Amino acid sequence: MKPLPHASYVGLGSLLSMASLAGVAAITHTPFIFPSLGPTAYLLYFAPTAAASTPRACLLGHAIALVCGYFALTVSGLVDRPPDVAVQVEWARILSAGLSLGLTCFFLVLFKIDHPPAGATTLIVSLGLITQPWQLVVMEVAVGVLLVQALVLNALVRRFEKKPSG
Repeated sequence: MKPLPHASYVGLGSLLSMASLAGVAAITHTPFIFPSLGPTAYLLYFAPTAAASTPRACLLGHAIALVCGYFALTVSGLVDRPPDVAVQVEWARILSAGLSLGLTCFFLVLFKIDHPPAGATTLIVSLGLITQPWQLVVMEVAVGVLLVQALVLNALVRRFEKKPSG
């Protein structure tokens, strides 16, 4: 695909995915949209055949990140504490952030999962921005919905590109 059509496709696909996920979040009052979905959408539309864009990488990468983030939050004793990174970062939060990212990276490498946006997902949890177990499930469902959207749109575009002209 040429640069301008490819850029337009990546931008439009990302726009449609984020807008629909944000719409679900607004209607359901759940964290159906969160920052690390942005780079995930970019990967899915920009490089749909890359290792980081596979369903396995997306789903397992974010799942591992969510579990590691919550584990670090729990070990640090911060589950019921509000996020404090905008005011003053305390030692427990430093431990939580470092532990969550370290564990996430460890397991991603161990299981041969290439999905960099998972690093942001684990920090969202370990920094206390999203802390309830039910919210973590919603986040993983949102990853799945984004993945399905991208798979469908990418398949349609590939099919359209292969049609003979004339």
